[in-house]
Amino acid sequence: MVMTRTTIELPEEVLDRVQSIANERGMTVSEVFTEVLDQVTKSDDDPVRPVPLSFASGASGHRDTARRMGEEPYAPRP
Repeated sequence: MVMTRTTIELPEEVLDRVQSIANERGMTVSEVFTEVLDQVTKSDDDPVRPVPLSFASGASGHRDTARRMGEEPYAPRP
């Protein structure tokens, strides 16, 4: 894997917590950041990338709407 060096700014208390986690796990600070950022960027519930408001403008609250369209006749839900 090709690694790229980068610089970030963060509060000292955050860095202290990351260093503590790294020590507990026998990892480097870089490995902790890589692991966490990898999880965050692969997550479907990514807090860093909020869902645009336009996506929810017609939300029915039902996850099966598209599948159901071909299976049953249209009838508005109450």
